[in-house]
Amino acid sequence: MGKFSPILVVVMFASLGWQSPSPDVGTFDMKDDGLRITGPYAHENLAVYLIHAKKPGNREYITLDEGLEKGLVVVSENEQEQVGQLQIENRSDRPLFLQEGDRLCGGKQDRIIGLSMVVPPKSGKMMVRAFCVEAGRWSRGLLGKQFAMTDNKALAPSSVRFACKVVGNQGKVWREVAEQKTRLESQGVANNTSSLSEAIDSKLMKSVSDDYQRRLGGIFARHADAVGVAFALNSEVLEVDIYPGNVLLKKIAPRLLKGYAVQAIVARRGGVEHPEPSEIARFMTEGVKKLDRIRKINGRNLLHLVEQESKVVCNTIYQGQSVHLQWFARPQTAGKPSTSRPKPERAPIIGKRPAPRSPGGRSYPGQTPMGGLRPPPGFPIGR
Repeated sequence: MGKFSPILVVVMFASLGWQSPSPDVGTFDMKDDGLRITGPYAHENLAVYLIHAKKPGNREYITLDEGLEKGLVVVSENEQEQVGQLQIENRSDRPLFLQEGDRLCGGKQDRIIGLSMVVPPKSGKMMVRAFCVEAGRWSRGLLGKQFAMTDNKALAPSSVRFACKVVGNQGKVWREVAEQKTRLESQGVANNTSSLSEAIDSKLMKSVSDDYQRRLGGIFARHADAVGVAFALNSEVLEVDIYPGNVLLKKIAPRLLKGYAVQAIVARRGGVEHPEPSEIARFMTEGVKKLDRIRKINGRNLLHLVEQESKVVCNTIYQGQSVHLQWFARPQTAGKPSTSRPKPERAPIIGKRPAPRSPGGRSYPGQTPMGGLRPPPGFPIGR
């Protein structure tokens, strides 16, 4: 298994024609690949980078936080009340984008959404994969069977999201939650229950998240051509996310930033040299493939995973169209990739290369050098 060739994002971005970067940040043009990376936009030990496209999509998605706040989305326990599944209904006239790590409080125990996916408009009641982040409770609270958004809109820490999306094991999620709770307790955060949200929603961590948002969050609104974001903590690149357009990026990226702020405060150290934009490009393009698998989420959504030694490349596909491309650093505690096909919980693998297919039966372009992935033509132009 050789190295991947440079990323062929030219399929996604037809041409270049960039806005001028801010004078205080660097820029890296991947001209052959049709994208530009700027940054670092940094505060203390956390650095943020933007990925730009000439024609960012404008497809309107509703997100879980706004859907719950406006009463357009309802999340509740299943009739049979299973830890790993929740019932969701999108009552809006727009598709609902769910990001792995969306946190929910209520029901019989606090949960997080396990996989990125899209729920269609006027969906009716349907099942969604979830993981428990409150091991010590299995009883209805003040909301009964219903769930609400958490006080702090920060997504779950990256290691917890990785355990959900890539490992897909509840036990691993609980271990990562316990580790995060211990780290946050060392910062003076109360640890009275088993809930991850108790810690992230604490007054101290909400203040930290809000502070990072004030210092760095403005970059998302200032760059209308941005469709992706990358994060580096203590000089280490941890994650890159690309969405189908600037509109969705501006909704999700601030919540990713809030989550990384929590990670940054517990891992704080001085004298950090932030990676250059070219290092973000290398993170996206270099690596040796170890495992390639496609997982069926439901009848409309697929998850394509390409595992490497140090990271996993994820592509969420909704009705044949890519809606979330993600390069996810493998947490140090996650261990090395397995040499055999894993056994995901309630998320059956339905195929391997060379001919993955969309839920509707159409062939999907599948494998190319983009970290092992190539989205259908048009991404991230809004569809």
